[in-house]
Amino acid sequence: FLDAEKYLSGRELNGENTGVAVKVIRESAAISNDIRATAEYKRELLGVLVTDVLKVKKRGMPG
Repeated sequence: FLDAEKYLSGRELNGENTGVAVKVIRESAAISNDIRATAEYKRELLGVLVTDVLKVKKRGMPG
C-alpha cells in the first residue's frame, strides 16, 4: 500500500499510473504468490487495495 502511494506521489492519476500502482501493490503484498487464495479473492483484494490507495491520494491532492 505504501509503496503504491509513494509511486503515485507527484504523478497524474491516470490509467497508466494506476496500472503501475496495481502492479506495485500486487508485488509488495505478494497476493499473487499465495497458493491458498482463490483467484476471485485475489482480484477482490487487489481492487480494495487500489481503491484505498486512490482515496488516500485524492485526499492529499489540493482542490
